[in-house]
Amino acid sequence: MDGSYHSHDIDEELSACCLDCEPGLALVKRHLLAFHERIARTPDDEAERLDFDQIRTLYAELDDVVRLNAPSERFVAWLLDDPEVRAILPDLRVAYSMYFERHEHDFADHLLSTNHPWDELERFTFYRNYVALTDAECALAGLRSGDRVAMIGCGPLPLTNILLASRHGLSTVGLERDPTLAGLAQRVVGALDVSDGVRIIEGDHLSIPGLGDFELVMVAAQAKPRRAVLEYLGRTLPKGSHISLRLYEKGLRRILADEETAPLPEGLTVVGSIDPGEAVNNTVLLLEVEPGRAGDPRPPAKP
Repeated sequence: MDGSYHSHDIDEELSACCLDCEPGLALVKRHLLAFHERIARTPDDEAERLDFDQIRTLYAELDDVVRLNAPSERFVAWLLDDPEVRAILPDLRVAYSMYFERHEHDFADHLLSTNHPWDELERFTFYRNYVALTDAECALAGLRSGDRVAMIGCGPLPLTNILLASRHGLSTVGLERDPTLAGLAQRVVGALDVSDGVRIIEGDHLSIPGLGDFELVMVAAQAKPRRAVLEYLGRTLPKGSHISLRLYEKGLRRILADEETAPLPEGLTVVGSIDPGEAVNNTVLLLEVEPGRAGDPRPPAKP
């Protein structure tokens, strides 16, 4: 695998484009179809042998598309409604999820192999983006030192939990249902010496009692099944409880949104939102369990 996978420069190609025209649509569509064709002909066993620099090169074309600045709403709608693009969206979303997990997994392994894990963590590609994201979420939810936060879907590199504990003095729990990833996350927390503020639990939203005792329950952008998670939280958390929901909704980042959440499940209402900045993929909704709902820990009745 060589640099030929990133021979394009989509920003330069679109430098004179308003991202509200048919020629621009054709160009972006061409890049998405080319990326899809390339991953389709890369066997799984070959992809497994790639190191992360090679993986990043392979996925650069998709990453460049979703990060294009300020496309019009009409342009995004055109693209997502195009039959050829719509046909490949499920594959693009699965591929990006795998890419994201591989990135975090490889970097977590790297952290565990170094004598200076904090220095290395600050070199992580998305470190500054996560700083901006978690700072924004703390401000949006009004969190204070000593508050408790649960993160559903922390992954193998629980950077959100780590930053909430180290930068904001919060007591956090990270939930990860994959036992291998949960074990890796636990070792990362130990290597960074943040165990006092971060606890990793192998499991999902059903695995920890007392979620209503947390000042904030966070739902990761990669958490699945998202709607089922939100339905459970809306049904079981006490009234007035707050949930932070990360979304892919800015511009072409909607390509990555593999599960719709609108309309929200019964019992949840939006009480705030924030965009942590153009470099950050996610926007954040602050949800509240609607007043008058007492919370019911029972599972829903079977039909």
